[in-house]
Amino acid sequence: MKKLGLVVKNESERILKEKLKLSECFLLIKYSGISASDLNHLRGSLLECGCSMMVIKNSVGKRLFKDKEELTSCIQGPCGLVFINNDLIAAARTIAGFVKEKPNLEVKVGFLKDRLVSNQEIKD
Repeated sequence: MKKLGLVVKNESERILKEKLKLSECFLLIKYSGISASDLNHLRGSLLECGCSMMVIKNSVGKRLFKDKEELTSCIQGPCGLVFINNDLIAAARTIAGFVKEKPNLEVKVGFLKDRLVSNQEIKD
């Protein structure tokens, strides 16, 4: 019988892989110092523009992106993935507005189709 923690990690990894296949791009965010209610508010705002957010365990994220060193080096501390399916501009505006209110939220890196997007490019 498998340990419960391993089952949860494997299921999380499966869900993340599925979401990554369905999304045009994603952003890796660090949300250290953000309250749960603020994080839920961000999730709701992202849902309005056709996006979703999922908190990831660092071990699962590193295993998922093991072939992309640029991403694995950014996975430290409390991290999440924002999956952008439709409107990249609306998602970027939503996150930028939230960052103005809560400067503890940090967009670490993004991935647009097959191209890595730096934090500065996302801000621009």
